[in-house]
Amino acid sequence: MIRKFVTGHFGVNLYLIYDEKSKECAIVDPGTYDKEVIRFIQSKNLKVKYIILTHGHGDHLLGALSFKEKFNSDILVHKAEKELLGNADLNFSKQMSGEAITIQPDLYLKEGDMIEIGDMKWKVIHTPGHTKGGMCLYNDNILLSGDTLFFESIGRFDLFGGDYRVLKDAIIRKLMILDDDVIVYPGHGAQTTIGYERLNNRLIR
Repeated sequence: MIRKFVTGHFGVNLYLIYDEKSKECAIVDPGTYDKEVIRFIQSKNLKVKYIILTHGHGDHLLGALSFKEKFNSDILVHKAEKELLGNADLNFSKQMSGEAITIQPDLYLKEGDMIEIGDMKWKVIHTPGHTKGGMCLYNDNILLSGDTLFFESIGRFDLFGGDYRVLKDAIIRKLMILDDDVIVYPGHGAQTTIGYERLNNRLIR
């Protein structure tokens, strides 16, 4: 199961992915410490196993440490985000919140790793180009794309670790090979599908 919450001043899509049988869940991209998310977790009696960051920009991590403290959960991120998470100037947390936030993850991920949440297995797809360690999570017909792929757009590539050619290549080689009906849940904005983006996203042509 997946539940979307739009959080913070930057309209970050926080996703709660959860297994109803085991009650395990993960918070993906906590753009803020959102009480609506907490209420939903408590109403479902869920156990927050992981806090997953698709990348290390401040707007996607401002709530991470507070959620970690409340639920005693592990923070997961791709290994190539170590530098970004450790530098508040590079991750823009101070500019975005007034607080310099650095994070030491509990577990670094790599391409092909499987994140188990109850009976669900989410595959890590490394998609650099927005940041060095940007990643997507894939399970069955669902793709959580972070700031890699948006509705008719892609992530910006003018910040630290960004590179248009690298980003475009990652999207084409790793995401556009998925089935047309895969639903894309991006880090900002409306959901889309792989098939729609293959036909309509001019930035990956």
